[in-house]
Amino acid sequence: MTASRTRLVIPLAAALAGLLLGLALLLPGLSAATVQYSLANQWGRTGSGDGQFLRIGGIDADAGGNVYAVDTVSGRIQKFSADGAFLAAWGGQGTGDGQFVGLQDVAVDFAGNIYGLDLAGNQVQRFAPDGSFVTSWEVIGATEVISHSIPFGGIATDASGDVYVASSAHGGVLVSDGAGNRKRTMDVASGASLNIPTGVDVNVDGVTYVFDTFNRRVQPYDAAGQALDPIYGADTPDTVFRSLARGDVEVDSAGKLYVADFATGRIHRFAADGAFEYSFVVRDSSGRMVLPGGIAIDAAGDIYVAGYYANVVLKFSPVG
Repeated sequence: MTASRTRLVIPLAAALAGLLLGLALLLPGLSAATVQYSLANQWGRTGSGDGQFLRIGGIDADAGGNVYAVDTVSGRIQKFSADGAFLAAWGGQGTGDGQFVGLQDVAVDFAGNIYGLDLAGNQVQRFAPDGSFVTSWEVIGATEVISHSIPFGGIATDASGDVYVASSAHGGVLVSDGAGNRKRTMDVASGASLNIPTGVDVNVDGVTYVFDTFNRRVQPYDAAGQALDPIYGADTPDTVFRSLARGDVEVDSAGKLYVADFATGRIHRFAADGAFEYSFVVRDSSGRMVLPGGIAIDAAGDIYVAGYYANVVLKFSPVG
């Protein structure tokens, strides 16, 4: 009887293990792919001092691994090392050179120049790698919109140093050189009508990805500025992007696309061909879910997330 019972238990255990493994592979929330990143570090808190934020906004990383994050309330850009050490800060509230009315996002080009997108001030400001003011330019023209208010948007640079501004006032993306000279606009005339574009990034092949917030999709454009097939969140754990007026995108050196979906507190990864790969929930060191207001990826593949209400920067590193 004992031997018979043992023979029965072993097959049942093996079957149960196989079933659990199958479920883990089928369900995005349980698959091994969802734990390929772990929290490596976090820094920041609410406040007005160095390394603190009153409302953290956009985030970016430079070629050396330094991290830049903006404070939309104080109008400051803060620079940190890859391990979170405070290095520098500049900016402030105001309308003068190097000051911001509504600083929203930041981008760093291949040469280390830093660009701050001032939504309420309707301008981009460019800084040298040491944070000194270089130049600025308007992101709208008087004949293009009725109001001088841009409520949402994002900024990015490409390999040649061109600057991309996602502008809800235009319903598109404005492309300028590093001095602010307009080169082209990607909008409905380029094959896609954008409804409150926010996050934007450009891959090494010149393909531009835009988080099209209220259309709940990521809209790509080819290097010539023509719209490609959009990417939806149908295969993600929530089956849809739930950005609620905020969303960000980032492309790594291999062409993989990362989407920060604000309302779900998730980071989604897509292959270069747009196929969904996996997703993970953004959690801080206490296990609390943090809503991602912005995302950046460094050359080592580490992911930096701006925790919008928590006023922290979270660093996730690849596992294995």
